[in-house]
Amino acid sequence: SFNKMRVLEELLWFKERGLQPECISCGKKHDFCCGHLKSRGAYSAIRYDRRNTFLQCNAYCNRQLSANIDGTKHSRGYKAGLAERFGAEQAKEIIEYCEAQTQTVKYEWQELEEMRKGFNAEIRRLQKILD
Repeated sequence: SFNKMRVLEELLWFKERGLQPECISCGKKHDFCCGHLKSRGAYSAIRYDRRNTFLQCNAYCNRQLSANIDGTKHSRGYKAGLAERFGAEQAKEIIEYCEAQTQTVKYEWQELEEMRKGFNAEIRRLQKILD
């Protein structure tokens, strides 16, 4: 639910600015998912943090290149995409914040269920706006 909500939030961000949605890592404009800057497994404290997730192409950057953090000879990479989108200073703040969140968080099922309900409510709201 969180990932779906983040994709919709990102699509709305682009729509509000009159921009074509694009992958944070490579700039492609199709097949989107929620891409995490820092992995969900190693950085459980920010698994559900908006500052750790941005629109990313699903098959290429997210799956094949494990988020494409530093880029390839054909793509800019996640970090450079943050700088391009938000400016160097804000990108640096986002990256430093995410890198500092190393504590392990174990969620109780009740917490996850409440979070899921909130995410699903936000999904319904965003779908109405985007339709």
